Amino acid sequence: MDKRDYINYWNYFIFIDKDLFNTNRYIQHSEKNLMAYSSEFARIILVACAEIDTICRLLCKEIDNTCDFSDDSTRSGDIRQYSGIILSRYPKLTTTEVELTTLQIKKKSWKGWENKPTYQSPQWWKDYQMIKHYRHLNFEKANLENALLSVSSLFILLLYLHKTAYGFTFNPELNEPKCMMSLSLFDMDDRVLDKYEYESLPDF
Repeated sequence: MDKRDYINYWNYFIFIDKDLFNTNRYIQHSEKNLMAYSSEFARIILVACAEIDTICRLLCKEIDNTCDFSDDSTRSGDIRQYSGIILSRYPKLTTTEVELTTLQIKKKSWKGWENKPTYQSPQWWKDYQMIKHYRHLNFEKANLENALLSVSSLFILLLYLHKTAYGFTFNPELNEPKCMMSLSLFDMDDRVLDKYEYESLPDF
């Protein structure tokens, strides 16, 4: 994977993260408000989950370059297919924990994602599908909790993609001036990728 492409995906994540952080000005990020829903949360969930689909496909191709997920098709794979490749290589991904600074709580956002014995999606992904296809009946699923879980899940995938593609050989924070480093929702030190990729990802 070209390093410049990774930087573009990382920077796009930063924009999503900042959009979600800014909702704290209108709906206080607290455990009491996790079920609060809005059109802005719906937008963030839809954008984050569309990006998750893309990053899953890229991660699959880094894990197994023979997989037939295409970059030229609008429908080249789905979350069920991705799980077979990703979870076979990284079975502990679902235990990865991220601390959300605005709530001061830790979440395992990929908890519930399973490939065997039968496929299971995380609940926030199921809710995303209901928002995407039947929002008029499920608008309450466009809530703060699902927004936080979908964005943190994207964050985890990006770290796994980075570690899979580059190992210890490329830290965009140090080597790439176009990399945006300011994260709002996650508890980070000055070396974001050092801290999380090399210490906190359970499969490495």
